[in-house]
Amino acid sequence: MGKTQILEPFPMESLTPSRRVHLGEINKIFFKELNKIDLQTTSISFTTFKKLLYIYIKTYINALRVIFLKPTISLQKLYKDI
Repeated sequence: MGKTQILEPFPMESLTPSRRVHLGEINKIFFKELNKIDLQTTSISFTTFKKLLYIYIKTYINALRVIFLKPTISLQKLYKDI
């Protein structure tokens, strides 16, 4: 992500059922692609990962916020540093 930030959970009452399903599908794609990457040896940046999935940063953040149950810190780092 472009910077370290705190991400608040997405208020579920503000989401339409179709939007919730759409963001859930995006999360499935994220985790599927992350599982393909050897995070210990790959130095892929977030920008490269984002381009690989053809998504905008706002969509990525909203998809993550849907699965969060409490505020979560998102750190700026390479995936191999996770």
